[in-house]
Amino acid sequence: MTPEEKEELRERLDKAGIPHLGKNSHSLSKMHYVYGLTTEEYLRMLDKQNGNCAICEEHWGSKLVIDHNHKTGKIRGLICERCNRFVGYIENHPTLIPKIKKYLSFGL
Repeated sequence: MTPEEKEELRERLDKAGIPHLGKNSHSLSKMHYVYGLTTEEYLRMLDKQNGNCAICEEHWGSKLVIDHNHKTGKIRGLICERCNRFVGYIENHPTLIPKIKKYLSFGL
């Protein structure tokens, strides 16, 4: 890898909120150990999502987390911390979805 390519990789990882090797390799090694995801695979996912959350399609300045199915371990995508909290709650309480829709319709 050329120095220019290394610098570009560092910039992309910094923008995504992932510490790069040499600075703090813990997150990268965890990403690979826990999710089986390489840096290159993460960056491909990030590119596919245009650097944004797979749900709200925005990037709120916080890092994008690796969203996965807790039962199967299958990676679904990269999402912002705000959407991650929402998905986690809804995933654990799916009966709330119709109740939330009903509640929100009251103000229409």
